[in-house]
Amino acid sequence: MPDILDFYAQTHTPYLHARGRRGTGLLLNEIGEVPGEKILELGFGTGQTLVDVAGRRPECELFGVEKSEIMMQVAAKRLRFCRLNRINLFMANSEGALPFPDDTFDVVYAESVLAYLPEAEIRAVFFEVYRVLKNRGVFLLNESLWRKHVSPETMDTINRECVRLFGMPQAVEQIPYPEDWVSLAGQTGFRHEKLVHLTELPENPNFPAFPGSFCSGLFTLGGRIKKNLSHALRLLSAQYRESERSFSRFGLFLEGVFFKFSKPDDY
Repeated sequence: MPDILDFYAQTHTPYLHARGRRGTGLLLNEIGEVPGEKILELGFGTGQTLVDVAGRRPECELFGVEKSEIMMQVAAKRLRFCRLNRINLFMANSEGALPFPDDTFDVVYAESVLAYLPEAEIRAVFFEVYRVLKNRGVFLLNESLWRKHVSPETMDTINRECVRLFGMPQAVEQIPYPEDWVSLAGQTGFRHEKLVHLTELPENPNFPAFPGSFCSGLFTLGGRIKKNLSHALRLLSAQYRESERSFSRFGLFLEGVFFKFSKPDDY
C-alpha cells in the first residue's frame, strides 16, 4: 500500500497528532504566551495548524518546513484557499539542516513529526532547533511515545508491522519515554519548562474560531468529499482501517505527550 501520509495529504486530513484538535489547542495556548515576531512549524502536513496559529498570532511572521512534496502542495492550496498568502513554506533539505540563520525564531513547534524518525535524526533536529531559536525562545512538541509497560520486543514488532502496512514506523525505540526526551533536550542545551500527558486534556476544550477557520474547514471537507467519490481512495481508507484494527491485540501502547523547552539566555 502507499505511504499513509500520502493518503492523508490527498484527503486533506488535519490534526494528524495525539489528541488532534485538543492537542493543538494546548499548543496554541502556549504560543499565545510567548512574545516575539517569528514562528516556525516543523512538518506542517496539510497546513491546518498554520491556519490556527495565523489566527491566534496575526502579528507574527510564520514559516513552515516540510519534507513531503505532496504535503507541501496540499498545505499551499489550503493557505491560498484561506487567503493566507504571507506564510513562508520551505522544503526540508536532504541533510536535515534548517534553511535559516542562527537566532531567527521566537517559537519552533512540531506535532507528531519527530518520534517516528531515527534517533540520530531526532538529535540532529534538536540541535538545529536550538541553533535557529533566539535566546529565551521556546520549542514546543506534541509527540506520541511508548507507554512504560511496552517491552522492546513489542516495540520492534509493532514498528515492523507499521512499516509494512503504513510505510512508516510507529515511534522511535531508542528514546522511547518522556524522560528520555527531557534528557535529550538537556543534552542539547534546552531548559525543560513543561510536560503534559495529553490524556489529562479535557474532552471538550474551548477552541475559538479564528480568521480562516471556516475556509480551512471547507478545504478539509473537500478532501473528505474527494475520498468518498474516489473508489481508489475509499478502498485505501478501508484497508488502512482494517490494518489499524489488527493492532488492537497489543492494547494501548502509545501516549501523547506535550513538551515545552526553552533556550536559556546567554547572559
